[in-house]
Order: sequence, then structure tokens, then C-alpha cells
Amino acid sequence: ICHIGANTMVSDGIVMSNAEMSATSFPLSDVRIGADNYLGNMITVPSGNRTGNNVLIGTKTMIPIDGPLRENTGLLGSPAFEIPRTTESDKQGVLEDDPATLQARLSRKNKWNLATMCTVFLSHWFASFIAVFVMFVSILYFDRYATSSILAGVCAVAVFGVAFFTLLERASLRFGSLKPRNVTMYDPDFLFHERHWKFCGHPLNSLFHGTPFRNLLSRALGVRVGKRVFDDGAELYDKTLLEIGDFTNLNKACVLQAHSLEEGLFKSDEVRIGSQCTVGSDGFVHYGVEMQNGSTLSAN
Repeated sequence: ICHIGANTMVSDGIVMSNAEMSATSFPLSDVRIGADNYLGNMITVPSGNRTGNNVLIGTKTMIPIDGPLRENTGLLGSPAFEIPRTTESDKQGVLEDDPATLQARLSRKNKWNLATMCTVFLSHWFASFIAVFVMFVSILYFDRYATSSILAGVCAVAVFGVAFFTLLERASLRFGSLKPRNVTMYDPDFLFHERHWKFCGHPLNSLFHGTPFRNLLSRALGVRVGKRVFDDGAELYDKTLLEIGDFTNLNKACVLQAHSLEEGLFKSDEVRIGSQCTVGSDGFVHYGVEMQNGSTLSAN
């Protein structure tokens, strides 16, 4: 009983909430999203929402459930306020309507993505093969060295995993850095950036939260991290575009994201967090943002 209109783009982390529970009842009703909408990250769309067609809903926006029906506008904030649906700079990057041009670009993108999928599969297969082989060898020597052989195998796999996935992520950038971009999703610069994302989805992202080792790993992956930064589990995207100052605290589940993909237009820019800053739990810092020294972004 969720209805999404034509030409609507829905990003990651969208929750469509059909049900509500109270002390006396359990109502279940339709959720409707109109045509030509764009929904950013981390949005909950409740039943009875007051949005119609052609609405851009920004990241972490609170969907209005009362007042007039919002159409042909943009919404941002909690509670939401209206913003332009499309800016002049966005219009300059709109994809051409020529079907032949779009088809050629789509064909190139499909071939690029197929090559990316094969490369990611082979690299992860290789990592798994090495891990299984090392543990197999450690088991073979168990009779001679007992638990020491298992411990050595686990340590060897851990060291290999950190080194391999760090090298893989940096190699996906050709050992360089990402650059700020404003291009369409069929542009070669975006395809290169998108491929890099696929090599960032590795187990290292969940390691060492709240420890000094977290900063060492972030630096190895390209983040410019100052001294004595406390990272309790921040989600860091586009790492080589991120700069974090000295003595800054990144709380659990906060997000530093140096890009946005809005209706076929890809935008990326640096994110700079100053010294002695605090980013609260579940806070979201988007592309092009600079937090001055000593500033605080509250939770959520």
C-alpha cells in the first residue's frame, strides 16, 4: 500500500511508514508520493503526508503532515520550510533530451558498471581465498603448535585484510584524490567517482570505533585528520574530500558526505571540520560545508 508516482527518484535510507501505534489503536493506511519528486537521504514518509507532485525533499527533512498540499516546490529542514525546486546551476546540468545521446551515454555507463562489478567480485574473491588458505594452513599445523597456530592465522588474516582493503580503496583512485565536481551522472568523472564508491564498501569501516587506531586507518584511506580526534563511529564518504581538525569529536552514526546526486546531476565538494568541533550522534554534514573552529552540530 505504498504508491510512488512516475519519474520519482528515491535515495538511500527512505522509510515509508504505513502504520502507527497508540495506546488504544493500530491504524494502517496508504502512503503516497507524487510524480516527479526527488527524495534525499534519511527521510521518513508517513501516511497522510501533505506533499504532491514535483517536490524536492532534502536530506533529513521532516515531511509535513498538515497545512496546504505542497507541490512544485522544495522542502528542507525539521520542521520543513520551502526552498526553490530547482536552481539555475542545476538547470545547466540537466541531461539532454535527445534519445540517441542518452542511449549512447547509457550504453557507456552500463559497460563501465559491468567492468566495475567484475573487478569488485574478483578482488573480494581473492581476499576470501587468501583468508581461507591462511586459516587452512594454520589448521594443518595445529597438531604441532596447538592454539598458537590458530592465533597466528587469525593475526595474519587481520593484517592482510587491513592492508589489502586499504590498498584496494586507494588504488581505485589511482593513488590520487577526488576533485570537486558538478556533472551529470553519465559524465566520465562521475563514473570514476561511482566506481570508487564500490571499493569503499569493505569491513574496515566498522573497525576501531572510539580508539586511536580509527584515525590511523582514516589517514591511510585518505582523510585529512588532525591530532587527538575522537571518532566513535562516523560514516565517512568521499574520504579524500574530508578534512577534520584537531581535538574534534565525531559521535556515533554521524555522517560526513562530500557528494549529492540530485535527479541526474552529481555534485561534490570538500567538507572541512575545524578544530575542537563536535558533530552530534546522527548528525549530517553535507558537501561544501565548513564548520568553524569550536562549533557544534547537535544530535540528529
